[in-house]
Amino acid sequence: MAWIDRHAVNTNRDASGRRETVLTQLARVVVALVFIKPYYDFRVVSIYEFLRVRFGERTKNGASAVFLITRALASGTRLYVARWKPYSRLKWPRFTRRP
Repeated sequence: MAWIDRHAVNTNRDASGRRETVLTQLARVVVALVFIKPYYDFRVVSIYEFLRVRFGERTKNGASAVFLITRALASGTRLYVARWKPYSRLKWPRFTRRP
C-alpha cells in the first residue's frame, strides 16, 4: 500500500516528482547489477549463503551474530519506548522511591 501512495505522489507533473521517479528507476538497475547478478553467478539464494561462498563460514557467522544482536537491541528499544508511553500520557510519575 505504501508503494501505491508513493507512486501516486511521484506521478504528478512537477520536476521533483519526475526526478525522484528517474532516480528510483536508476536505483533499481544498480541494485539488479550489483546485488542480483552475483547471486546468479554464485548460485546462491540468500545473503548468508553468498557470504559463506564468497568469504567463508566465519564471515557468515559474524554477519548472523551482528544481525541477531541488532534485532534484539531494536526489539528491546521498542519495548522500552512502549513501556513509558502510558506514563507520559497519564502524567504518572515514572520513578518511585521505596522506603
